[in-house]
Amino acid sequence: MANPTARRVYNYHPHTGEFIDTSDPIMCPLERGVILVPAHATLLAPPEYDVETQLAVFSEADGAWTIKTKPEPVAPPPPPVNWAQIRNERNGRLFMTDHIFVLNSPYSTEQTHAWRKYRQELRNLPETFADAKYMADVIWPTPPLATDAVDE
Repeated sequence: MANPTARRVYNYHPHTGEFIDTSDPIMCPLERGVILVPAHATLLAPPEYDVETQLAVFSEADGAWTIKTKPEPVAPPPPPVNWAQIRNERNGRLFMTDHIFVLNSPYSTEQTHAWRKYRQELRNLPETFADAKYMADVIWPTPPLATDAVDE
C-alpha cells in the first residue's frame, strides 16, 4: 500500500528512468487513504541534484533514485548536400555578374578574364564537389576583388 500522506507523485521516463516532473496524487475511489501511482512514477522523491549537470534516474528494479552526470550534448550532423539549393545559389551569383559582360563595360580585359574564370568555377561546382556529402563540404569560389572591378 502506498503512503497516504504523500503530497507528490514523481514521474520518470519509461525507458531511461530520468526524472521528468511531479504531479498531484490521485486517491483511490475504492479504498480510503490509498494513493494510485501511475506507471513510470513513484512516491519516493529524488534526492537533490544540480539540474544543469546531473540527472536523477529511477531504477524500478532497485526502487531507488541515483544521480548521474549528464552526458555531453552530441552535435547534430551537418545538413546533407542539397544540389537544388546549391544550383539556385550558383545561378543567383551568376546573375549578379551578368552586367560585367555587356557592351561598353567599364571592365578591362584582364578584369573581365578574372570574372569569366570565377563564373566558370561557379558552373563547375556540381562536378568539382560531386563527392561532397555535406553542405559545408562545398567551397564557393571567391569572386575577384571589388577594388579590382573598375579602372579609376
